[in-house]
Amino acid sequence: MQQYNTTKILAITVIGIGAIVIIGWFFDIQVLKSISNSFVTMKLSTAISFVMSGLIIYLMNEIKQKNSSYAKIFLAAPIIVIIFFMVTLLVSSISGIRTGLEDIFIKETEAVKSVTSGRPSIATMTSFILVVIVSLVFTFNPLKNKPFFIIGSIIIAISSLSLIGYTTDLSFLYYEIEGVSTAMALHTAIAFVITGTSMILLSQHNLIQQHSNKRLSLRRQIGIIVFTGTLPIVFFATALEYAKNQQIVFEIPLMVAITAFALITTIFISKLIVTPLKALTKQIMTVSIEEEEEEEEEEEESKTEQEKDELTQLVTSFETMKIRIKEASEALHQSEQKFKALYENSPDLYRSINLDGIILECNSAYAKHLGYEKSEIIGTSIFDYVPPESLDAMHKTFQNWKKTGLVVNMDIILRRKDGSTFPALLSANNLFDKNGNVIGSNTIIRDISEIRDAQKMINELRTKRLSVVGELSSRLAHDLRNPLSVIKNSVELLKIQLDTKYDTKTDEHFNRIDRSVSRMIHQIEHVMDFVRMKPLVLKKAVLDDILESAIGVIDIPDGIKINQHQTNITLICDPDLLQIVFINLITNAIQVLQDLGQININLTENANDVIIECQDSGPGIPDDELPKIFDPLFTTKQSGTGLGLASCKTIVEQHGGTISTMNNPTRFIIKLPKKA
Repeated sequence: MQQYNTTKILAITVIGIGAIVIIGWFFDIQVLKSISNSFVTMKLSTAISFVMSGLIIYLMNEIKQKNSSYAKIFLAAPIIVIIFFMVTLLVSSISGIRTGLEDIFIKETEAVKSVTSGRPSIATMTSFILVVIVSLVFTFNPLKNKPFFIIGSIIIAISSLSLIGYTTDLSFLYYEIEGVSTAMALHTAIAFVITGTSMILLSQHNLIQQHSNKRLSLRRQIGIIVFTGTLPIVFFATALEYAKNQQIVFEIPLMVAITAFALITTIFISKLIVTPLKALTKQIMTVSIEEEEEEEEEEEESKTEQEKDELTQLVTSFETMKIRIKEASEALHQSEQKFKALYENSPDLYRSINLDGIILECNSAYAKHLGYEKSEIIGTSIFDYVPPESLDAMHKTFQNWKKTGLVVNMDIILRRKDGSTFPALLSANNLFDKNGNVIGSNTIIRDISEIRDAQKMINELRTKRLSVVGELSSRLAHDLRNPLSVIKNSVELLKIQLDTKYDTKTDEHFNRIDRSVSRMIHQIEHVMDFVRMKPLVLKKAVLDDILESAIGVIDIPDGIKINQHQTNITLICDPDLLQIVFINLITNAIQVLQDLGQININLTENANDVIIECQDSGPGIPDDELPKIFDPLFTTKQSGTGLGLASCKTIVEQHGGTISTMNNPTRFIIKLPKKA
């Protein structure tokens, strides 16, 4: 940005120098024309050309920094003016013929160190032509910076030599050559130093490749180029007509003017047309070229394309692209047909909705399953097909999709036209438009009535089986408890009768009998807890209190540390049954840790559920045993019943929750609804 501002200031300075001298000529102010009466005057044509040069630098600077469309089209006019003046005067200087341009507006009298009044030095004319050359190079390729540096350096060298000549008072250094070249004015040399410096600055910043905010139509751009290019030529041609006399050849500036106008406007207009044409051709060629082509074929095609003109390439590319588009269209049509067939013929229930839950499309299975025609469903709300008791759950599922963009296997209840309902699993993902904006969702619904019926049947069979087992277990427990009580009491009586007269070995036998009886009673109680299936006694309870009660009845070894965090989470549950769950999980962990390690219990909650995580620092569960740990009677312990974790699962499922496990480290995860 600093280089841009500096270049702009230098360009305005050059314009100012030229404008000051022009004012000097029009109002005959000698000091403005030559700084001092003894100095060489800056010619009017030179002053006008400096104004145009400064304008060229200013416009190129705007193009580089802002990619200005206006700057691009106005650049032609000052180039034409400089060519009109400098080429005409250079022809005049070489041929010795006065063209009349030397006498335009104000005739130079008492010219100082001038071969011909009104004609600038050859070095001056050459420098201006260099300015024209660099501007034309920039027009063809704005990305090239090297020409700016080279031509800027040449112009600085030419003008610096003139300044050295003035400093050393050597007239040939400021280009005074008798009969050949007029001397370069001092302020001309200074203006050229500034011009060359601004060009070097232009070489140091690159073209900004962003589009201009103000875009003009091609017709308007061409019109502005022709108008701005014609206007100065008409003006100066009219002025030449007034200055015409017997000693001038009016045809030379006229021919230069026409040639300059035709050349520059043709260059600029062709640039306006060819640049977008090339870009369009390149884009079309990119689309039309097959990605799988061999490198040799690509190189040959590239060589062939280079030999064609832009229009031929464009036509060829259009033909190729037309074939590709036709092939792509056919492939797209086939894909659409396949998608429609999959969508329409799928046994699952498909529907597409917008962001408001309005159904945009559905397949026949969806309409038929709900008992409607497709025309009756499309345009209605998804909530029209949900029973009142399930509306809250459907609204939560809908909001969850809007927040996350994804729903997987959510349990919902749908209502048919006849009022009957059925359970289903709903999965949904985002539906996007061509710009990548979310406009709705694609939803897959699966009727799980048969699965639920099978689960119900399994549960009923399980309940019946457990009922039979429970009845049998109750009889066995009753039949076993009495003999066990007799044995236990008899042992106690024997101890009292013998008092302390028995030896240590006999005492060991008594203790062994006592432990065995206790273990049998414990196992009977475990079996009874499992098969009893007591109904839930629901009440509001604090989960931390239930956990504390469970920990209080467990004999925890000194080497075991239980970590828990108070959360004050409340839920509707059966506290006694949940206490059994905690006791079983913690007891199992203690047994696995072998009296040394840590047990971490985390209690968390969300809007609807409570999550309990019990993790121990033990060695983990063997992979082959992991799928069977909740099966009744499965145990790896010598004294275990295999009913502890099975009881946990039964109690959790009675509450409407789930229990699962993860390994390494061992972690049990229980998810309970806040209202069982």
